[in-house]
Amino acid sequence: MKRCAGFTLIEVLIAVSLTTIVLTSIYGVFTAVFTARQQVLAESETAQIGRVLFERLGRELRGAWIPATGSKFFLATTDRDGRPELRFATASTTLAATGRGGMAALRYGLQPMDGSASDRLYLVRSEEPYHLRDRLDSSSYPLSGNVKSVLWRFYGANGWVENWSAEGSNTLPQLVELTITLLDAENRETILRGIFDLPENAQ
Repeated sequence: MKRCAGFTLIEVLIAVSLTTIVLTSIYGVFTAVFTARQQVLAESETAQIGRVLFERLGRELRGAWIPATGSKFFLATTDRDGRPELRFATASTTLAATGRGGMAALRYGLQPMDGSASDRLYLVRSEEPYHLRDRLDSSSYPLSGNVKSVLWRFYGANGWVENWSAEGSNTLPQLVELTITLLDAENRETILRGIFDLPENAQ
């Protein structure tokens, strides 16, 4: 009897199994590539945030200024909710705030992100003309979201400290260090750190 052409059940099962293995491998490769791409994009975005923030902050701190008379306006402390903040006067201003340049008062602080977990905060910035510095708490805008923590440190005659008041010392710190911890969608932490030098006894 003449044998009919075709595949046996075993041959079909082997072919299906091999195809499944190949497709699974290809899917795994694509998944790994996509995950790596997403992680690289997230890291790139975080690095860009750090570059922009530290460039601006460094420029402003290098223009830091203490008035010869009146309030010695350089204060690093905590706000009423216990979150760290920094207030200082600078000659490096944006015309949008002062309307004409000149001395400005700045505030860097933290506030909760709307609708987010309690451990995710905005890093915010306020700017007013120096003579209107009492209005710094009235408005601010976010520089970065998904902030877990911020640590300010200041270097002066007594080494590194976490608080600074020009009222007591009548001087600016020599260095300011800012450490920011950011969270991604999977709660992975990225730590950004910058150290900035300040003008010596600027008045």
